[in-house]
Amino acid sequence: MYIYILRHGETEADLLDVHEGRADYPLTTKGHFQASKMAKYFSIRYQPDVIISSPMTRTRQTTEHILKFCNAKLEFDERLMEWNNGLLAGMDRTEAMAKFPLPSNGRPITEAIEEGESELAFRHRVEEAMFDILEKYKNCHQILIVSHGGTISHILNILLNHSINERILFPTSDVGLHCIEIKNEKKIVHFINLTSIDS
Repeated sequence: MYIYILRHGETEADLLDVHEGRADYPLTTKGHFQASKMAKYFSIRYQPDVIISSPMTRTRQTTEHILKFCNAKLEFDERLMEWNNGLLAGMDRTEAMAKFPLPSNGRPITEAIEEGESELAFRHRVEEAMFDILEKYKNCHQILIVSHGGTISHILNILLNHSINERILFPTSDVGLHCIEIKNEKKIVHFINLTSIDS
């Protein structure tokens, strides 16, 4: 089984320099171009049996570009949404730093921003989604997951059996693509955060 994991394209939040998370910003013109270009690149090389996407606007729009070239079953899963950052959603980053300063040693994984979820709750949500996906589609050859940067970092850690306490981060660029193969109970990392798609 090959699992492809794709982040959405550039959004309006990137231009406004605000916290995104659960703020539901659409793709920019550039974001649509990025998604279209990645969709063409992806479809020439891979044809997933199923696409599982976060239902947020930016991931839906990215997925729509993929579907123009891939004839795959589509499913939306709310558990693949970005971290619920509570009151930070849509807030200017400078204002957020003043109102919710990050402790010098980082925020405990059990502590949530007001009206949001903790890092531990976020990890558990994504872990539940991944176990369900792997079981439901265990007979599929290729799966494409379209999601968000924070969620993707958790997905990769889950697939590679990393504990949340290891604090391993996998930064993902706009339309960054990852591929992990599961074969005979082994995990094979084919590529991480692929963005050079001109060839």
